[in-house]
Amino acid sequence: MTDAPTPIIIVGLTGGSGAGKGHVCELLREYGVPCLDTDRVAHDLYTPGHPCLDELHACFPPSVFLPDGTPDRARLGDAVFHDPAALARLNGITHRYIRAVCDRWLTQMHGEGHDMAVLDAPVLFESGFADMCRCTVGVLADTETRVRRIVRRDGIPRERALARIAAQHDDAFFTSHCTYVLRNPDGADLRGAVRELIASIRRDCHETR
Repeated sequence: MTDAPTPIIIVGLTGGSGAGKGHVCELLREYGVPCLDTDRVAHDLYTPGHPCLDELHACFPPSVFLPDGTPDRARLGDAVFHDPAALARLNGITHRYIRAVCDRWLTQMHGEGHDMAVLDAPVLFESGFADMCRCTVGVLADTETRVRRIVRRDGIPRERALARIAAQHDDAFFTSHCTYVLRNPDGADLRGAVRELIASIRRDCHETR
């Protein structure tokens, strides 16, 4: 009788804007660990013809949509930013589709022989995606580093970058909720830290099987 396949280790990666999650994912991929960017998955939901759009049109006014029927991201963001009920409706629709994509991708990664796969999700805990994961990793950086990265990446004023950071969880949230924490200061070489992280996850998860 053959042994059952070893379950894939699902790792949730999260952190605030400008913390450097994307760079960490690049390094993870270099070391053979596949990563799925759930923000990119969410972006794909807004393409013309996607069934997610029909549900969004039923819940939000025409003013938040472009002429081609896709959401105007800025207007949709403004519509839900100060309205918790509207944000809950938006998340209730999009997270269901994102979860389905994650499930299919994880099945594919397992089938390809990977023993570990990472879900990169800024709202890992709020979305409930953390419940899918064996462990979670919080990527942290100091405020000034995050501000510089956001301004450089998104081309927005410093004040808007600070406001974005203030609206998100602080470091204490991630250190208390995540299994592992990876600090990513400006200019840091994280290759060694990421290698150690992968080894720690494999060791800890195998010990608790």
